[in-house]
Amino acid sequence: YTTLFRSLQGYYSNFDIDDKLGANARTMLALAKQLPTAVQPHAARIVSEAYRNIASLQANELHADSAIAVLQAAPAAFPLIPALKDNLAPDIARYQMVGHKASPVYADYWLNRTSGSPPLAWTDGVSVLVFTANWCHSCRDSYPTLTKLSADHASRGLHMVLAVALDGQF
Repeated sequence: YTTLFRSLQGYYSNFDIDDKLGANARTMLALAKQLPTAVQPHAARIVSEAYRNIASLQANELHADSAIAVLQAAPAAFPLIPALKDNLAPDIARYQMVGHKASPVYADYWLNRTSGSPPLAWTDGVSVLVFTANWCHSCRDSYPTLTKLSADHASRGLHMVLAVALDGQF
């Protein structure tokens, strides 16, 4: 069972297709419900990932509270998988940080900042930290908009930081 689930689980998340990702995650949960009772506890990783995907869709629409509710509902929906609560706890904690002041950001390497620069401390204005990857097409499509947003509002205190996974490529 789990080999089949694993092959189906991550397909759409690798392609950034949100509507397919949600449908796939809901299908995975429906299939997991049909697993024999003895097998369900072994599907903890797969069920956790499906709930993470559904929660991320909520969070991507700026509904952190809905993402938290999705994750908190998981253990009750799958009582035969006690590991769900612990598996999803870090995700819940991350979504609970939304709206709170961020910690300073340290990095071993900064592009467009001098070596030995102090950490980004988010002390004034509005700071936008975008986690992205060079291989992500929708991420790359957002760069011109983010650049324009930064240029248009930098004088009013907007700080834009892109944390890009370059995977050794520039």
